Amino acid sequence: MPRSSFVLLAAAAIIMAGCSSSPKRESSPPQTVRPSELVAVEGPTPAGRFYAKAGADDLASDLYEVTLPSQFKRLTSGARISTVGGCATKIVVAAAQREVGYLDTLQELRNGQLVPLEKLGPGHAFDPDLSPDCRLLLHETKGNGPTTTGEIRRFDPATGATAVVVSGPTVTGAAWGPDGQVLVLRREPSGPKLDIVGTGGTKQEIDPKVPDIGNTPWGKSGWIAMAVFTTPGQPPTATLFVNPATGKRSTLDGWLPLAWSPAGDLLLVRDAAKGTTLA
Repeated sequence: MPRSSFVLLAAAAIIMAGCSSSPKRESSPPQTVRPSELVAVEGPTPAGRFYAKAGADDLASDLYEVTLPSQFKRLTSGARISTVGGCATKIVVAAAQREVGYLDTLQELRNGQLVPLEKLGPGHAFDPDLSPDCRLLLHETKGNGPTTTGEIRRFDPATGATAVVVSGPTVTGAAWGPDGQVLVLRREPSGPKLDIVGTGGTKQEIDPKVPDIGNTPWGKSGWIAMAVFTTPGQPPTATLFVNPATGKRSTLDGWLPLAWSPAGDLLLVRDAAKGTTLA
């Protein structure tokens, strides 16, 4: 694992630095904030923990528990983890280890082992995302070749019930938002699009107006943070913030979003030549 160092900044300061100007509707060009323009906030060192995958590449990643400011604990070996989701009492991953035929399968970390999810069982799916009350969003694909369809399903561990939120040939992922809303990513020929699906089935479309986006966590403050790809085939280079309620947009160069904390702070990562920096 590469050497890591930590820059402990208040995430709220990072966001507000790019959004202090007058409100802009979504059609307005975003304001860009550079890392050199950020101001560190004085105060106690942030404390807490999070879970992340790390490895030589996406096909050789394992799960780690990271306790701030700088403690790492390896939790799996040879799990081939692709994505991670969690709530206060549960960690769920999509992993493709030998035991599941090297196919991405949703599994729960329980007592130090990856096991099938209770009431859901083993299922070949991707991108687990858990709400604060531990309801699960998952992404499945149906069919193959030109008839492949992406399907976002919602699973309630309390009842074992599952329901399809949305499906379509361009659907590629989803994330929970405030008040039970679901943020759906579609990769259309014209570029990525986001749909906000309300609890009553209402939809609102957001056009990021960028070549491609990756991780799209949505915090309780209302901001959606998107990893932005400016060049096809190259790693993402910035975070685009969009507030769907106000239309405000801003861009933070050089940093990528990982996840929002329950308190509403955003954990960011910046790739460096000799390691990884977290904020």
